[in-house]
Amino acid sequence: MTLFGFRRWPGDLVALAIGLTIAGLQGFLRTRRDRRAETWPVSYGRIDRISVDSDEQRGKLKCYYTYRVGSKSFVGSFQKTFEDSDQAHLWADALQKKQVAVHYDPSKPSGSQLREADLRPIALAAAPSRMTGAQTTPIRGWERLAALGVLILSVLGLAVSVATLIEELTRRTLVSPATALCAGISAYPVFLAAMWFHWKRKSAKGRPWMKYLDYALLYCAAFATILPTHSAHHRATDTPYQLVLYFTAFKWCYTFLPETDEIAQNAFSSSSSMPS
Repeated sequence: MTLFGFRRWPGDLVALAIGLTIAGLQGFLRTRRDRRAETWPVSYGRIDRISVDSDEQRGKLKCYYTYRVGSKSFVGSFQKTFEDSDQAHLWADALQKKQVAVHYDPSKPSGSQLREADLRPIALAAAPSRMTGAQTTPIRGWERLAALGVLILSVLGLAVSVATLIEELTRRTLVSPATALCAGISAYPVFLAAMWFHWKRKSAKGRPWMKYLDYALLYCAAFATILPTHSAHHRATDTPYQLVLYFTAFKWCYTFLPETDEIAQNAFSSSSSMPS
């Protein structure tokens, strides 16, 4: 019983528990708000002003819209972050001055939500070829094979990192010191290799759960810097940071590979439909 006493937990596990709790709460509140908004009445408003803050890669779109409920007029805002800043500017051009469906809270009309699912068809209709252009770039066979290899390495790195955390809790040896050290050293090159695939498919999206697990691991790494940690292994990288590096590499390769299958399937369908 004392084995699982919270005070006896190593700092890394405490940090991970805190990170998972905060990220889980974020996901719960976001999902709850979205589900509530689906039942809200709709008022058709208009996007009045759009801005895009971009750096070398990412772009953050923010738009302000007005809508009316009865005789009163209200203002709301919507924002979305794009991995590709060009896509953010395309959305901005497509949505400028457009009429949009605004879901508002009937108990508090000043509270509203502009749903991405309602905006996407408008953006896509404005410039379909440019919106999907980043996803039609052909991928060579060696790139797919390399991405698969990095994906496997990231999964192995995650497994070793999790095993190391379990060791700290159970005080049992699950991985050798050499394996733990190798996983720590390998985290950096695996992350850098995956970064290339992310750059190649920077507009690709992962699963929703990936975003919140990403948040959890980042929170874990932040809290781990201020909590005491004791490990029997010599590490090249602290376990929370290993988790961040390996999971990020996994996410980037995961979002890279399914698009290859989709492109190949579309190409096959197109070639099959061509007259002989």
